[in-house]
Amino acid sequence: HPTDLLDIGFAPAQRRRQRQRRGRQARVLAGEEGGDKVEIRVGDQPYVVVRLQTQGQQARRHGPGAFAKLGIRHGGDQFTAQAIEALKRISDAGISLLSQSVLLKGVNDDAKTLSELVAAFLRHGVQPYYLHHGDLAPGTSHFRTSIRDGINLMAALRDRLPATPLPTYVLDLPGGFSKVNLDSENAVETKPGQWRLQDEAGRWHDYEG
Repeated sequence: HPTDLLDIGFAPAQRRRQRQRRGRQARVLAGEEGGDKVEIRVGDQPYVVVRLQTQGQQARRHGPGAFAKLGIRHGGDQFTAQAIEALKRISDAGISLLSQSVLLKGVNDDAKTLSELVAAFLRHGVQPYYLHHGDLAPGTSHFRTSIRDGINLMAALRDRLPATPLPTYVLDLPGGFSKVNLDSENAVETKPGQWRLQDEAGRWHDYEG
């Protein structure tokens, strides 16, 4: 059913917030393309693989047409043997695996780390999908890169990984307008740190970052 939404791998406080948002998210998902759609959000906490394995039968019930988005920040030790087996079970159930990572200063904001992450995704059957620019959540400014740094990183990735599928570098516009592909003509830097960003409806927004 389109109202099915699995939130997997969040810490307790995050799970409470996710439950509050679940109804709204499910309605959004149901309206994106019509028909039955299920989104499975997978976090990157250590215990996620255990919960993911226990969801095997539920994943198989959803079957083809569903997709799982993995919020993994770096390759490193996050692709454990258990995690790889869990991903295989989800994939074997006919569910597409998509990456949805966040660009974080001091964590994965260098070409080597990101290229290793992309390679790990592809090695384990995960399609590189989104690399999110950090949003404006309070208390997170120390993790945000500049948009220009993110664009330069994407260029470095293309140099390191030619002919390799890469994630799309996106920003969720404040106010819920839409995502913007920052590495495209929809993002125009008018002066250093000042941007004009075009949403999916063709409207332009000022953004500092």
